[in-house]
Amino acid sequence: MPKVLYDTICTLTELRYFVFHGNFYADGAEAYQMEFWIRHIDGSRFKSDAERQKVIQFS
Repeated sequence: MPKVLYDTICTLTELRYFVFHGNFYADGAEAYQMEFWIRHIDGSRFKSDAERQKVIQFS
């Protein structure tokens, strides 16, 4: 679980987003769900549906 969480945060950072809140649900070493509230590094939200899909695809 820690590796997946770390990789996800690193990927979002590389895409120039920051996580300002997050939750994850796990049972032992198995993660069932991770959710993140993110913003672009400049503070803006998604500018298009294509941008939203890109972040979903890489996360």
